[in-house]
Amino acid sequence: MVAGIQIYEVTNEESFLDLAKRVLLQNETFPEKLSFNGWPNIEINVKGNRYNNSLPSSLMEGFLSLQDELYRAFCIIKYNTPSTIYMTRAEKDALELVFCITEGSTDANAPADNFINSLLDTAGNVMSTMDSRHKMAVLVAVVLAAGGAYAFKTHTDVELEKIRVNKDIKIAEHKIESDKLHANTIDKAIDALREKVRVAANQEAGEQGAEIAKRVNEGYKAVVRSAQDAETITVKSTVLDQESIKAIAKQPKPERNRSNITQEYFIEGAKRNKGYISFNVTDVKTGQHFTMKVDSHQHNTEEINVLFEALKTAKAVQVKVDAHYLNGKIEGARFISLVRNQVAQL
Repeated sequence: MVAGIQIYEVTNEESFLDLAKRVLLQNETFPEKLSFNGWPNIEINVKGNRYNNSLPSSLMEGFLSLQDELYRAFCIIKYNTPSTIYMTRAEKDALELVFCITEGSTDANAPADNFINSLLDTAGNVMSTMDSRHKMAVLVAVVLAAGGAYAFKTHTDVELEKIRVNKDIKIAEHKIESDKLHANTIDKAIDALREKVRVAANQEAGEQGAEIAKRVNEGYKAVVRSAQDAETITVKSTVLDQESIKAIAKQPKPERNRSNITQEYFIEGAKRNKGYISFNVTDVKTGQHFTMKVDSHQHNTEEINVLFEALKTAKAVQVKVDAHYLNGKIEGARFISLVRNQVAQL
C-alpha cells in the first residue's frame, strides 16, 4: 500500500511518474484520492507567417478536433466505446479545455489538470471496479497522451530510422534542434522514467490503453492538418519541420458518418445506468460488436423487455438503430425501435 497516502497531489510530471512507478512496478495501492494541480498542460507552438499575432479559423478547428478526441478517450474509459453518443452535456462541460493564445506569439496552452480531475470524478464509478495497476495504467495512457509526450512517436521513430540507414544530414539537423529543446525542458532521468512507466502501462492496459493513446494522438494530428502551411509545429518537446508537417498531414484522417440501419443482432450483455441502458450487441451477419444505447425515458417498457428477453433466450432480434461509424465500422449506436411483431416470437 502507498505508505500513509490518503490524498496524493500531482503538481508536475515527476510526481506523477513517481506514483505511477510505485503502483505499476512495485505493486503499491492506487491512492484513495488523487488530485492534479498545475499539470499536465497541453502546449502547442505554431510558427509561420499566417500564425503571427493571429489565430486562423482552420487552426481553431484543429483545437476543436483535439478536444473531441479527448472526449473519445474519456468515453473509452467510462463507456467502453470511443463514440461520444453516451456523453451528457454536463460531462462535456466538465471536460472542456480552455486554450490561451499568448499575445504576440503562436503559443497555445491549455491546462489539462481540470480535465484529468473531472475525468477521475465522472468516470469514478467505472474506475472503482478496476484494480490498482489497471486503474493507474489507464490513467498513464490518458495523461501522457493528453500532455503530448508521445503524440508523434511513430513519426519520430521513422525519422530516426532514416538517419540511421541513410545518414540524412537534413533530418539529422532537425533531430538535433528537437533534442536541444528536449534537453532544455525535460531532465533525462525523468525521460527514462516516463518510458519505463509507459511500457509497464501499455502491458497492463492492453487494447484499452492503446485505443486511448490513438484517439488523443489523432487529435494532435488534426492540429497539424489544420496548419499545413506552418514553418514548424512544436508539441511538448517534439519539433516538426515543414517536411514532417506535410508527411503527417498526408496520413489518412478518421472518416466518421452516421446512418439509420435495421439489422438482426444478438444481445450479449446489458448494464443499467441513470437514464439509459447500454446493450452489448453483435451483428448476426457481420459478427461486428458494438454498444447500443437505449434511453429509458424515451422508449416503452415493452420494447426494453423484448431486448432483455433476447438476452435471456440468445435469440436474434431485429432492431433499427442510429449507427455512428468510424472508418466504416460502427463504434456506437442509439436504439430507435424494434421491428414489429417480435414480442410473440420471443
